[in-house]
Amino acid sequence: MAGWLLAGNLVALAQDDLDTDYYLVYGSSSAELALELTRKGPNGFVAHTQWNIKSRYHYTELAGGCMLDYSNVDLDIRYTMPKWADRSQSPIALQEEWDNWYARLQAHESKHAAYARKAYAEIQQGFLLLSYGEDCRSLQDQLDSMTKTILANYTEQGRLYDLRTEHGKTEGLDSSFADHSNTD
Repeated sequence: MAGWLLAGNLVALAQDDLDTDYYLVYGSSSAELALELTRKGPNGFVAHTQWNIKSRYHYTELAGGCMLDYSNVDLDIRYTMPKWADRSQSPIALQEEWDNWYARLQAHESKHAAYARKAYAEIQQGFLLLSYGEDCRSLQDQLDSMTKTILANYTEQGRLYDLRTEHGKTEGLDSSFADHSNTD
């Protein structure tokens, strides 16, 4: 998704990108799938959401101040998720169990992505609100500090979310597929 934000003389370009990497799991029982998830999942988890925000900006020195005249904020979100490769050869009841578990897994990982999108939106808003400074050095310091504070806040919220939900277990990810696995 890309969009332009215009406010006075400030031009802000906003872009986000969402990708999913899959790792293949095989099995014809809950136990086999759980073992595969444990063995193949990313960094000891069954799924992972990684996000990165990059921001760039340009300012112009004016008599008596400094004005932000361009900013660009990019958001990249990458999910790593399991894909059941031999699903069609398994019993329907097991497929339904997987579908229910997988929907809860997707919902959990989507909440991590929501923190990224909130950080992204706050940084965009921050560039609009901090578009002028007494001098360019102080404007740059304010913009950098604002960005770092927002990123740290939402990174911490994601960490606390995993603690609160025990990496998704309190959200129903403690089924047979995740007995020996975690989500992140």
